Amino acid sequence: MPCRSPNDAVSTSCERKLNKDGFMARQGSAFIANFRSRQDSAWPGAFRLIKVFVTDANAVEGKSGGNLTAMITALPEKSLRPFVDGMVGQLIAAEIKPDFCGKIERGLELLALLPPEKVAGVLAFITELTELKKPSICSVTPPAKLK
Repeated sequence: MPCRSPNDAVSTSCERKLNKDGFMARQGSAFIANFRSRQDSAWPGAFRLIKVFVTDANAVEGKSGGNLTAMITALPEKSLRPFVDGMVGQLIAAEIKPDFCGKIERGLELLALLPPEKVAGVLAFITELTELKKPSICSVTPPAKLK
């Protein structure tokens, strides 16, 4: 499966649900371009956040480290980034429910009014306001719970 940006993930997952003259069709590419141009400067913080989530996930599952934590810790940031860049869009696409496509498009259109450097702060505020403590980034059902 080819690498996809979050914009591509929304466009692909919501292809039949979005209006042909809606925000994604009209301004989606320009919206994501504002963020893509800041990827290099945002990567160090994103890398730290990934390490925190992986370490926390292992702690919740009772693991002392796990293979993923070891891999992330051992690999140089430059080696891990292409993997992360490729997975982000795919993970987003997998989580999008078609019934939410209109809401996602509306939310992106509202966020587009903000300078890109303010978007993360607004999302962090909403996360804090809704008391979302440990968001599920990549939810996985443990093998023992599968039927």
